[in-house]
Amino acid sequence: MAKASKKASNTSYQEELWNAADKLRAQSSLKTNEFSTPILGLIFCNKKTTG
Repeated sequence: MAKASKKASNTSYQEELWNAADKLRAQSSLKTNEFSTPILGLIFCNKKTTG
């Protein structure tokens, strides 16, 4: 049962990351080739906290 809870929490966290990335893309003045820096930072934070 703990695994199901962790999986649901992980899915929620992934959804939050994607929503943050969408907001960043939509509300920033970053060019297409400049998205990698903040997105890779979010991915790094995700991997660091989960693994």
